[in-house]
Amino acid sequence: IKISKDFQIENLIQKEFGLKARQEGPFDLIYQHFSSVDVLSLHREDIHNDSVIIIENIHENKDARDIWETLKQNEMITVSIDLFYCGLLCFREEQVKEHFKIRI
Repeated sequence: IKISKDFQIENLIQKEFGLKARQEGPFDLIYQHFSSVDVLSLHREDIHNDSVIIIENIHENKDARDIWETLKQNEMITVSIDLFYCGLLCFREEQVKEHFKIRI
């Protein structure tokens, strides 16, 4: 797991799931506290075919929503899941591109 700049989340994940944050990839799960269109290039070396990036606050403001929509359209992303407070971006070459909204 790779966690970007949020030690509270890192501690919670370690406590609840026993996962340790590492600094060298590739990673199965990446938690991104902030969102930008550059998130994919920022983590290009960290992802593999089954990686998932969790992005916090995808509906925080208009810019965040626009960034989320742009990320969903990227050819590397095969599945996106909008959980309102955060979003999941999944990488799987053999998967057909799909987008989901889950209300919780």
